[in-house]
Amino acid sequence: MKNIVTHFAILIASISLSAQVNIEVEGSTTEVDNLITAQVNYSGSQDIRAIVGHSITNPGFGIGGRLTGGYKGIDVINNGQSFNFTTYGIYSSSYGTAGTRIGLYSEASGGTNNLAAQFGAGHVEIENNLRIGVTTSGGRFHLKNQNTLFGNKATAAEIECSHNGSQVTKAININSSNSGSGATYGIFSIATNSSSSGIAHAVRADVYSPEDWAIYATGNNYFNGDVRVGTQLDPYDGIYRVIVDGRILAEEVRVQNSTAWPDYVFENDYQLLSLTELEESIKKNGHLPGIPSAKEIEDNGQHLGEVQIKMLRKIEELTLYVLQLQKEIEFLKNQ
Repeated sequence: MKNIVTHFAILIASISLSAQVNIEVEGSTTEVDNLITAQVNYSGSQDIRAIVGHSITNPGFGIGGRLTGGYKGIDVINNGQSFNFTTYGIYSSSYGTAGTRIGLYSEASGGTNNLAAQFGAGHVEIENNLRIGVTTSGGRFHLKNQNTLFGNKATAAEIECSHNGSQVTKAININSSNSGSGATYGIFSIATNSSSSGIAHAVRADVYSPEDWAIYATGNNYFNGDVRVGTQLDPYDGIYRVIVDGRILAEEVRVQNSTAWPDYVFENDYQLLSLTELEESIKKNGHLPGIPSAKEIEDNGQHLGEVQIKMLRKIEELTLYVLQLQKEIEFLKNQ
């Protein structure tokens, strides 16, 4: 077939074909100009389309246009010039009365690195929901990662943030507000692990300098489970809500104990051991009656509130012994 490369122009006001006509244009092997160029010369405030493709053979069937390129399948440039409102490089719309409608669909395969979409300079704005790896939305942004879909990539999202300046650096900045009566969470996290050997962490934070804080919180903190510092083990079967492997420094510690405060020692019916009975008990057991032995403290530690109560009881008993001795001294002095 002989290629025609002669340049010519035809002015057509309107053309209408009542039957299907196939138009094929084949370019030259040496010509580098555009094979087909459509240019609108109208000057005015109307959106005149240079090319219109319309193909609806049946509901859900028909392709308006198809382009194939070795470098770019489609190369779109939008020149809004001095227009003061929004212009679009690509404007896509999909509509109907049933089924799923996708305004823009893209896929990439076969390469060393396949990107279905890549955005260069500029922001990305999404008016409605964004779903990744899931077809139903659990919120405005829903991301789901499963090993069955992504191989060994078990991290659903990874965020890196670095800055060299005086501004506060935040990898994630979350602001949550609610003007209604429902609970409001800045971050709500749930972690589960069905493995018998795995450990689930709803939140994990790591820092690598003693001067840094893994968690910095302003306001009240509520824990509905155990708190463990310096250890992940609980050798006490959940009896204690706070376990610390190390020392605790505090300006003041208050123990709210439901056990009765030992003012009952001063009641008239309190059975106070005689000094002889007290001496026999000490010789036999090596410690005051009612006070844990050194071996018990070594094995089980001491209950701060309980020991305080027992120590006060002994102090009050000691006070009674002193008062008894004082009476005996006064009696002897009067003889």
